[in-house]
Order: sequence, then structure tokens, then C-alpha cells
Amino acid sequence: MVKTKFFKIACLMSAATMLATCINSGTMAKYTSTKTISGLTLTVASWNVLVADTPIHDTISLDGVEWHIESIDSIPEPAANTAAPGTWGYAEIPIVNNSDVDAKITVSGLSSLIPPESTSVSDIPDSLSFKVGVGESTPFDFDSVDTDTGSIETGVTLEKSGGTINIYVCYKWDFGDGVNDMQDTQLGVDNETFYFNNPLTITAEQAQGA
Repeated sequence: MVKTKFFKIACLMSAATMLATCINSGTMAKYTSTKTISGLTLTVASWNVLVADTPIHDTISLDGVEWHIESIDSIPEPAANTAAPGTWGYAEIPIVNNSDVDAKITVSGLSSLIPPESTSVSDIPDSLSFKVGVGESTPFDFDSVDTDTGSIETGVTLEKSGGTINIYVCYKWDFGDGVNDMQDTQLGVDNETFYFNNPLTITAEQAQGA
């Protein structure tokens, strides 16, 4: 009788254990995955402002800047990069912001470029005029050059990835009637070179919001 009682108790305990095992195994199931990751990067925005196709932080020479010469008064154009009576022309100095951020550009010394220096004559002939201007598009004649340089002297903002503004140094040489042209003729006899020696100071800094 006692054995039968213990046997029943053992059977009940075994059944309870099996039931608990089944219940626990049913409620504790889960998916588990582990992965180690790395490689996050942060790239610094580029700072790349060009003046006359040269990075602003490098030594910049304007010796290679070409003059765009055009005829006026139906005068045949002279040789490349040379001025003659009956022509006008300009040298373009582009400032380009290829950075990943907007740039504020300030230029000082523009007014001091004019008049250029000459070794042949003490005074530049009245027929020969010079001016300095700024703009985003190529001038189509001497009079169209905007000489209001106040904006770039106080600072203009060039947008990132290609914002551009140009400095234009221009001349116009009226064709005369052959009278009182001694100064003009002397410039040609001496094959004169005009020197725009007064320096420009160009500053580029990251632009702030409006």
C-alpha cells in the first residue's frame, strides 16, 4: 500500500516536471544574433578657393593671364596680348569657390591698379583709358564694365561648388586722326609694356549665414 502511494507520488512528480519543461521550453524560445561593426567615417568639408586658376593659399602670378583684345572702329586686331589704337580689351581674373562650404571674398587694392606704370611716357595719352571692374559675366564692350567695386571690397559670398566672380582690368585705345599722336606713337616705337604693379589683397573666409 505504501509502495503504491509512493509510486503514485513519483508518477505525479515526474508528470509535473515534464509539464513544466514543456511550458518553459514553449515560452523561452528566441532568435539570437551577434555582429561586431566598425568603419564609421566623417569627412571634413573641403576648402578650395581658386584665384586665376591657382589655389588661394599658393603663390599666385598673373603673368599668364591672357588679354582678350577686340577691334573698334573696324581696325584689324593686333597680335595676341598686345594693345593698339583702335582696340579695346580686358584681362579676366576669376575667383572661384570650389569648396564644400560658401565663401566670403574680399578684395582690396582695386583702385590702385589704375593707372598702370609706363617707362616711355610721363603721362598716358588721353586716347588711352583704363578701368577696373567686377562681375559674373564677360563684358561686351569697354563701357559695359561695372566699375562699382564696393561690393567686393566689403565682401561678396560665393556659393559652394562653383560660385564665381571675376575681376576685369580693361583698356580702350581710341583711333586718332594722325594729329597730336606723338605720345601714342612713342608707345609703339618703344614697344611699351604697362605694369599693373600695385598689389591686390584677396581674402577668402567661410561665410556665415545671413
